[in-house]
Amino acid sequence: MKNARERGQAVLETALVIPVIFTMILGIFSLGHLFSSQLIVTNASREGARMGALGRPESRVRDTVKAYLAGSGLKEEPQIAITKQKYSDGDSLNVDVSYPVQLIFTVPGVPNPVMLNAAAVMRVEQ
Repeated sequence: MKNARERGQAVLETALVIPVIFTMILGIFSLGHLFSSQLIVTNASREGARMGALGRPESRVRDTVKAYLAGSGLKEEPQIAITKQKYSDGDSLNVDVSYPVQLIFTVPGVPNPVMLNAAAVMRVEQ
């Protein structure tokens, strides 16, 4: 009789622990997706700033950022702000990118979509 009782206890413990473990795994995947997306947005802003630092027009900077995001699998439309002084040697060029990322799994208390922001500053060299 003791053996059947132990098996019942193991089944009950498993039934209680599996949802907690499953929730933790889903949270880890969601955080991994957010971190990966943040790295992509950061690199897209750097690529855009690099184009601007080489003296390319703002439209080319925007297209570069959008192409980098699309090539990395992020399809939503980003918000891109470009701040420059004059496009002369030594001036700085700022590229700010905001991108909405949909969470794979909704988490209570966390907004969906999450806005990721990245900024890059480079010196204009012509």
